[in-house]
Amino acid sequence: NMGITETSMQKRVYEELAAENYTGVLMLHCEKESLLKPEVFNPLKPETHLQARPPEAEVESVKDQLEMAGEAGFEGTLHICHISVPESLNFIEEKRKQLPFNVTCGITPHHALLSVSRMEQEGGILLKVNPPLRTEEMQSQMLQALLDERIDWIETDHAPHALDEKVTKHYSGIPGLQYYPVFINKLRTLGMTDEAITRLTFTNIVKTFSLPEELFTENPNIPDVSLTEYGFDPYSLL
Repeated sequence: NMGITETSMQKRVYEELAAENYTGVLMLHCEKESLLKPEVFNPLKPETHLQARPPEAEVESVKDQLEMAGEAGFEGTLHICHISVPESLNFIEEKRKQLPFNVTCGITPHHALLSVSRMEQEGGILLKVNPPLRTEEMQSQMLQALLDERIDWIETDHAPHALDEKVTKHYSGIPGLQYYPVFINKLRTLGMTDEAITRLTFTNIVKTFSLPEELFTENPNIPDVSLTEYGFDPYSLL
């Protein structure tokens, strides 16, 4: 119950921001509530999570948000978090040239590397995330889109849960932060240059949020987090 799901309330957000001449970033999780089918999900068949939260829920939500933001006169940057469907990206690329505000999007390592077929294997319930892992065809297209820099940046959507919460309560989300370096190295093996990686992990973000670059001249000291704290390693399924 974390979402603002009513259309009237969504419109009000854009109207209020427009009235305040807001030019910052508004970040969105796009899945249209009316198109979700929670009754379809069967934890004994974790792959059914994809049917419960189908691709069209993301696509239609992206369309709705861009339309409402335009009608309200929104002047900031609309960022679509953890984009996972090629049709969503195609629509953004088509519309961003016509809209009076900026539109950006990000992708997670798990949506770029993992498909729903992994959820059919042992431990598949551990890969329950929102939006869900997509088909292998969609996942492959989204990875290629990232390699082609059609996506603005990489984001972890870091959501650590205890193993019991994943297995018995079926919470959505996986720990992503500590796998970030693994993913960057994977991109290098796929031919991405260090210059492109810098744009996708730093430059595009700094520019979008109008951050002073001098604050980020040194690499942060990120501690080594033990996987045992989270109970599982989602990338072991690769």
